[in-house]
Amino acid sequence: MNNSPELKLIKKARAEKILNQIQARESTNKRTSETRKKILLGAMLQEWVRTGEIEQSMFEQGLDRYLVRERDRELFGLAGSGEADGGVKV
Repeated sequence: MNNSPELKLIKKARAEKILNQIQARESTNKRTSETRKKILLGAMLQEWVRTGEIEQSMFEQGLDRYLVRERDRELFGLAGSGEADGGVKV
């Protein structure tokens, strides 16, 4: 009975479920780490602008070239659309 096909299918399904849970957790952890990196980089840039290590105009020009989504541009108070070819969608 222990080696019945039904038992093997049940064990296989449990193993696949556990594997899927592990993969989902790893994916979530990776996204969380990437988000944290972006937040910290943004905080660093803000501090550099505040302390004058980067000029505000350079920062704004960079954002103007980089941001192409209207929603993102509005977030930073940028008018109009960014360059169609030069911007990067984030």
